[in-house]
Amino acid sequence: MINKIKDFIIKNKLIQKNDRVIAAVSGGADSVALLLTLRELKEVFRFSLEVVHVEHGIRGEQSLADAKFVENLCENLEVPCHVFRVDVINYAKSHGLGEEEAARILRYEQFHKVAKAASKKHDSLHDNSKEKSPTIKIAIAHHLEDNAETILFQLARGTGIDGVCGIEPIRNIGDKIYYIRPLLNVSRGEIEDFLQKNDQDFCIDCTNSDIQYDRNRIRKNILPQLNQINSQAVLHINETANKLREIRNYFRNEVDKYYKEIVSVNQLNQGIEVYNIEINKLSKCDIAIAKEVIRNVIISCAKKKKDITNKHVLAVYDLINKQSGRKILLPYNLQAMRNYDTIQVFLKNDVKEISENVDYKSIRKYVNVESDFLKKLEELEDGEELIISMNDGTKSHFKLRLIHTSVNSSDLNKKKYTKYLDYDKIKKGFQIRNRQSGDFFVSDSDGHHKKLKSYFIDEKVLASERDHIPLLTQDSEIIWIVGMRIGYSYRISDKTESIIEIQYNGGK
Repeated sequence: MINKIKDFIIKNKLIQKNDRVIAAVSGGADSVALLLTLRELKEVFRFSLEVVHVEHGIRGEQSLADAKFVENLCENLEVPCHVFRVDVINYAKSHGLGEEEAARILRYEQFHKVAKAASKKHDSLHDNSKEKSPTIKIAIAHHLEDNAETILFQLARGTGIDGVCGIEPIRNIGDKIYYIRPLLNVSRGEIEDFLQKNDQDFCIDCTNSDIQYDRNRIRKNILPQLNQINSQAVLHINETANKLREIRNYFRNEVDKYYKEIVSVNQLNQGIEVYNIEINKLSKCDIAIAKEVIRNVIISCAKKKKDITNKHVLAVYDLINKQSGRKILLPYNLQAMRNYDTIQVFLKNDVKEISENVDYKSIRKYVNVESDFLKKLEELEDGEELIISMNDGTKSHFKLRLIHTSVNSSDLNKKKYTKYLDYDKIKKGFQIRNRQSGDFFVSDSDGHHKKLKSYFIDEKVLASERDHIPLLTQDSEIIWIVGMRIGYSYRISDKTESIIEIQYNGGK
């Protein structure tokens, strides 16, 4: 069996030279076999080995006896051992969990703590050294039957492709920290034979026979029935999972390619992220690719996988056929919204207004900029500015200055929040306000008018945003839609004598 496990370790690159392997040992047959095997292979792969045992506090004296058994075994094998005690019963009650799930969570928390502590200790001891910190591998004693049980359990409660791929032989959980399953290619029968040949005792957990636990029912009732249909049922389930894992990995690579083409991320202030999915490209994808792209977007935005179901993915996909502005709620306080040609996914509390075109604070006050104020510009030295504060509870303001030299033509439309205008056209004064009925701007040299409402529709600005976009106006004629375009009437021309630079700062 040891040679079989050795080949499995090499094939899946579970352990490399100088790795630090932490074996999770409960004292049961599987984990004891794991420890003996790793102890035997320690010099072959040249890794360090230690043990973690978690005493759950569920089975009283029997549980304490298991901990003592593991300590004694490790002492005989000359393997360092760490024993941790947790209160599964109280944790389960306080978190509304079953004892089995609570025990699993607390157990893995301890594994992770030991791994992190080991990494931190190495770094502190080699602070000024060029020696690289070791990769830490937490070895778990899952075997063929465990994998088959997991697959059947996932199928019974509903799962995606990941669920039917079973347990991964190796999985990264952090910076140079991995879970590994070296026994995943051997059966429970092989493990028991190995222990018997080596005259090695092990502990028996009575809860493993309690069929009130779902996994125990699968182990005690379902797997034996499947073995009656075919004695190789467990092996075949595992082989199928391996094939599906290969297909899944290929599929993931394809999804990654489409994801990069279809999805973009806007980084707003304070690290807020808005994920944008291009509807035109998404709708051309095969449904399987499209759904997985959406699922990855939701997971990336939520930073969590649990509770993201096919129902949520389909709800987002259905936005393709909905009107702009339609929204749906997702787990973890996420929201998905159709915004014209895109579907946007974001954290609902953090993003109140979303726009790809403008970055502004709401203008809450009508400001009248009179000609007497603007005349002060003519008295300023080069580089000096006038400030118009919005006095709206934010730091938003406009900066104005006269330009006494020519403006590089490439700068005229380059900056969204800085515009250069014909000063003579606006020196009689203007207003800073939000939109009003009848607003328009001159759109071309022929003097054609375009209504602001029509412009917003053409530019696909959400209705919820339109009332907040600052406008510079002279009565109903628009000088500048801040963050967007200026009216043709106010552009710099060959006849322009004085240029005014107007810069908007949203106070962010």
